[in-house]
Amino acid sequence: MAPSLTSAGAAAFVLLGFTLYQSFLSTGIVYGWPSLLSLLTSENVYRHRCENYAESCPERTVAFNLVFSIGAMVNVSGGVACGFLVDSIGPRKGILTGLILIITGSLCLGLADVESDWAWPAAYVFYGLGGCCVHLSSFSLGNAFGKAKGLVISLFVAMFSISALAFQVFDLAYRAGLTLRVVSLIHVSLEVLNMCFSGWLWPDSALKPGMRLTFERCRIKSSGGMEPGIAGKSLAARERCVSALGIARTYKFVGFLTFHFTQLGLNRCLMGWMAAELRWKHEELLGASRPGLDIEHELAMFNFLQAAAGFISIPAFGWLVARFGHRRAPFCATAGLAVLFLAIRPFSEPWLLPVLYIVSACHRQLFFSTFFTFMISEYPAELFATLAGMANVLAGIVSFLQNPLLDVVLRNMDGDFFLPLLAQLGIAAVVFVCSLIAWFYDKPALPPPAALDTETEPGQTSPQSAKLSPQHASALDEAADTKLQL
Repeated sequence: MAPSLTSAGAAAFVLLGFTLYQSFLSTGIVYGWPSLLSLLTSENVYRHRCENYAESCPERTVAFNLVFSIGAMVNVSGGVACGFLVDSIGPRKGILTGLILIITGSLCLGLADVESDWAWPAAYVFYGLGGCCVHLSSFSLGNAFGKAKGLVISLFVAMFSISALAFQVFDLAYRAGLTLRVVSLIHVSLEVLNMCFSGWLWPDSALKPGMRLTFERCRIKSSGGMEPGIAGKSLAARERCVSALGIARTYKFVGFLTFHFTQLGLNRCLMGWMAAELRWKHEELLGASRPGLDIEHELAMFNFLQAAAGFISIPAFGWLVARFGHRRAPFCATAGLAVLFLAIRPFSEPWLLPVLYIVSACHRQLFFSTFFTFMISEYPAELFATLAGMANVLAGIVSFLQNPLLDVVLRNMDGDFFLPLLAQLGIAAVVFVCSLIAWFYDKPALPPPAALDTETEPGQTSPQSAKLSPQHASALDEAADTKLQL
């Protein structure tokens, strides 16, 4: 039987604790740009672009914006390359590669001359690619926890969100009197320690459902798994591409990407439109002869809660996956939260704003947790990072599309967000209904055999009572032949 949260073993928990710490320090740090921007501004970076060395000018603003745009784009769109690399070389080498890139970024940040034009975007490219490699390399660890993998993956997603606060720590250290060079070298030292522990603790191969982690000569080793015959084979580059493209053309994967695209689009519109949306609500309140909003305060609260409030939904997601499985309930819960926060968004009442921030943060947490849990559970561990990287291309597209949509609202609709928000609510409602219908019609065709089962969903035969019928054996033989052909 598969391990559970209580029976996963000490080795699994040691690796989990270290990986969570590493995720905070490395994965999503590019999204802590506001704090790093404050630090770089104080260091007079790009000030030489302003006439008479002025403190502020459009050229400096555009240059800073380009740094963040490049880093964020690389972090998202580089997922295909990083995913293929991680699947090819395994999680341990993938993490080590990512940490080397992050260390290079911090060295660029700390050793560059303040009048350099290339060092800052180069540092952010390294941060973006390195964070993506570390992030994608970590998720197979969830398979060591059996039915509790939803909780583990949700923790990784939450740590990715709050890793944006790492640069806040940078800024606080800088304000305390340390120089940018010292702060950057401290980060380099911490990441070098991470490299040492990652090389020591992480197994070579991605963990598959049913695998257990144990200590062996002070190192962590993996054993067991669902497909010992196939798992031992390493896919060549061509076989990996053919397998990934074959999966990408299936109806299940296309439907999954459609859900991914809509939920991510709703979240990106929320993130990208919030400042303009708050100004619209501020004007609505003033027009009704009521006190307006403190927009700066509301934005600060929104940014903080988006990073922190998602922790509320971690135990709920873990319970959903353990109770109902990863294929149905998480999708319905995510789509339902999207309907809820979009039903709140058009209203200007100040007391509703904190509710909006918390519900949308929970939606973001559940959305990404659902995405990664489904990917790691439904598809081969050797292809997880490649397929996740392919899906991340959608994130880059939808992140770009929300900008021209915002421009249309501001220019052609006089900044009135009511109709666009109603349109988003309609899309969310359709996705929610489709998720409920998919739950109703999703019936497993065959129960898993007892020897290979790692987790069951309601309605499936339990692993103890499952029998390997001739029809089931034939189906398994055909699946194995197909995998070997690929």
